[in-house]
Amino acid sequence: MSGKKTIVVTHCDVDGLICAVIAKAKYPDAEVIFTQPFALLKCLRSLDRCDLLIVSDLEVSKKISKKVREVLRKMKEYGTVIVFADHHPATERSLGDLADLTFVLLYRKDRCAAQLLYEAMRPPAKPPHLETLVNIAAIYERKMDPKKDEVAHFESVFLTKALQRDVWDDDFRKMLVDALLAGKLPSEIPQVISRAADSHQRFVGALEHAKKRVKKLCDGLFLVDVRDLRAPGVWGAVARKISCKHGGIAVLLCPSKKNDRYIVVARKPREINADLNKVVVPACSAVGGDAGGHEGAVGGKIPRDAVNAFIELLKFYYKKRVGGVVCAEDEVS
Repeated sequence: MSGKKTIVVTHCDVDGLICAVIAKAKYPDAEVIFTQPFALLKCLRSLDRCDLLIVSDLEVSKKISKKVREVLRKMKEYGTVIVFADHHPATERSLGDLADLTFVLLYRKDRCAAQLLYEAMRPPAKPPHLETLVNIAAIYERKMDPKKDEVAHFESVFLTKALQRDVWDDDFRKMLVDALLAGKLPSEIPQVISRAADSHQRFVGALEHAKKRVKKLCDGLFLVDVRDLRAPGVWGAVARKISCKHGGIAVLLCPSKKNDRYIVVARKPREINADLNKVVVPACSAVGGDAGGHEGAVGGKIPRDAVNAFIELLKFYYKKRVGGVVCAEDEVS
């Protein structure tokens, strides 16, 4: 695609960032745009015409699949070649809408997006440590045993915490892409270390606050209301810590930058036999919100006035899909 315009639309987490590095290693002049799954449709609609579009690590739920299909169809009519790489369960249900529109459709639940893109592209002039970067993404997404690459595991801790420091700072992400392309590992980038340290301090404070807000809704289901504390970027780690401590699903209600909604973050321990896509996601959707993610990690949003209904639906879907005895009264754990 030399001399052609390439656009990369990717998730703003670790996996999406490494996808951008892989794409830029193959197409150095590519424009990189970071976004979130809930903003994917808006992002695609805003794109300029291009010769190659790479969409990576962004789930396409059935709620938006037909609208995404229409946008991609128009792009294809303009001559755009489309590459789509994802691993989220929600995308699997939308593959029929995407299959005949993409030049390359990469989808596997047992791989992260970076692994899929790397295996398909194999950049000829790859930067040093590229395979380590791919392993960082795989470990982050729990697609690889950390013991198989201890260097990648070490680096993933710094990179994950650094990105949590400011989830909206795309300039920082683009700087990271350039630095990683130049052959540096995350721990060799001073801004990564300083941001990781700041993020860890924020996490510690948020965790202490959240521990006091844990309420048991059912056997194995816990609600954590932290709407009074802004700590963006670390709520996923806090939810995972609480879920492991209590041995069940932890659902956090968090503040949002927008006044009409709250953010929902849910995690579960690996040993718990439950799929958050079948508990938290339908509860969010039923109250007019939206959510998505993986079996053990889900993020979403609900309307500000739907909290009570959301909690009741959480208990309903948990009892229906997982089991457990609903508490007569919420218990503080």
